[in-house]
Amino acid sequence: MPQEPQPVDMVQDAKNAINWFFAGVNVYSTAIEVFLHRDMGHRYLGFQAVAVLLVVPLHTLFFRTNAPEDTAWFLLFYVLCCFAQRCNMWDRRKTGVVIHSQYNGYPWLRGKNSKISEAAFKTWVEPALVGFLGLILRQSDHANGSFFMYCAFAMCVKNLFGQHLVREELADMNDSLIEQQHMAERFRRR
Repeated sequence: MPQEPQPVDMVQDAKNAINWFFAGVNVYSTAIEVFLHRDMGHRYLGFQAVAVLLVVPLHTLFFRTNAPEDTAWFLLFYVLCCFAQRCNMWDRRKTGVVIHSQYNGYPWLRGKNSKISEAAFKTWVEPALVGFLGLILRQSDHANGSFFMYCAFAMCVKNLFGQHLVREELADMNDSLIEQQHMAERFRRR
């Protein structure tokens, strides 16, 4: 008996594509953030941190690296940085320092007295530095250079989207406050 074709749900397909895109963005940005940030939240290094261990070799295989040993060194330093971040998380939890559990860390390159906001630094300065490093690395190895350029793009997209979400949440909170004030005013009139 022939099977009937399943109807195409374009909305669900679009949602799935967006989810996969942002999963990739999180993986590529995490690959660099463990080097550039400190004091990450204790739940930040989740699935995407493990996925980096798969994506980096696949990326360099797909682009045919000239220096596979550079990829191995990168992964070794990545694992060491993840371990150091975990140790920092455990130490903070022991001492009672509380930060958001999904916080992606403070950019140590920014310094304490920077005039650039943390959000702007993470969105524009760090990706520019990583992208520039990628351009330099592309001269010697296309795969490793393009990896850093993908990471720069992912960092920028992730932070822009995060800022958009914060603005939307603030607008929703403001709308809710206005609605509550209107309801309180109507209640007082009764």
